[in-house]
Amino acid sequence: MRQSFIQLCLVSALSTSHLLQAAPFDTAPAAVTAAQSAYEIGKQAALDKNWSLALKELKKAEAAEPNNADVHNMLGYTYRWQGQLELAFQHYRRSLELNPNHRGTHEYMGKAFLMNKQPEEAQKLLANLEKICGKSCPEYKSLEIAITNYKPQ
Repeated sequence: MRQSFIQLCLVSALSTSHLLQAAPFDTAPAAVTAAQSAYEIGKQAALDKNWSLALKELKKAEAAEPNNADVHNMLGYTYRWQGQLELAFQHYRRSLELNPNHRGTHEYMGKAFLMNKQPEEAQKLLANLEKICGKSCPEYKSLEIAITNYKPQ
């Protein structure tokens, strides 16, 4: 009887061992889409001030996901830093159409308004940020500092 119990345990262990081995392969990580990859590359290029690569990759991401508020925000950011405010505003507006509470877009568009000598518009976006995330969120603080330091030229 003791031998049968051991044999039963051994057979049971062998028959379930394939389940333990299969688990890691059955739960593969989520695939990164080409649009996500282009967005990440474009975003990093923009933060590194590599404008040509940023535009190339962000335009790819936009073509694949035209309704992505983050993509439009980063396109606006890139155009703003290049001094192309008309294009920057187009993308910021589209970002806010897609996500009216996009904190980054409020901050960056506010800074674009300062560049365009429209501090009153930047102030409106600061007020929106206060409603969205309060005075302690990084986007509010950053835009508040930019408005405080604004000097019309």
